[in-house]
Amino acid sequence: MNNNHTIEECYSFLACPYRFPQEKQIHNTVKDSWQQALQNSINDIIETFYRITYEERTSLRLFALLSQNWENFDRSLFLSQQHFILVCATVTDHLLKLLTTVKEKKNPFLNLSEPTFEKGEVVIEKVLVDVDEELFSAYCQTAMTYSYNAYKCIPKRIEVFDILNAKRYVHYPGL
Repeated sequence: MNNNHTIEECYSFLACPYRFPQEKQIHNTVKDSWQQALQNSINDIIETFYRITYEERTSLRLFALLSQNWENFDRSLFLSQQHFILVCATVTDHLLKLLTTVKEKKNPFLNLSEPTFEKGEVVIEKVLVDVDEELFSAYCQTAMTYSYNAYKCIPKRIEVFDILNAKRYVHYPGL
């Protein structure tokens, strides 16, 4: 994504960057399809979790949401049944740890219609399936473009949580 893209294109990329194949992944449609489906599912799970009342946001409730999601997931998108089980177990473990430690009353993760502000500055946080440096760089560039066009400022911080690898990537555009 570059500065010539529309706000809608930027928003679409920020919501699910796996819809936009990177140069080195163009021929790997199996990888792209399971990552895209999983990202959309994670987005839905997080949104649903933050729609329930603050008091009801427990590990057990989140586990129930995740279990229900895995029951309905298209397993044919994965390389094998073992791959599906490994990914589900890893995502479940990492999402449980992440979401039950974040004690925000509203969804802090990429709700671009209601961005998170810290001391009056935009902060963009997002949970992504699998992140490498190339994807993180593209994500930051797109987030800065989107933020500038939508809010007339660049974000104070861009934070991406790689849910498969339990890694946190942070970029401070102003530094």
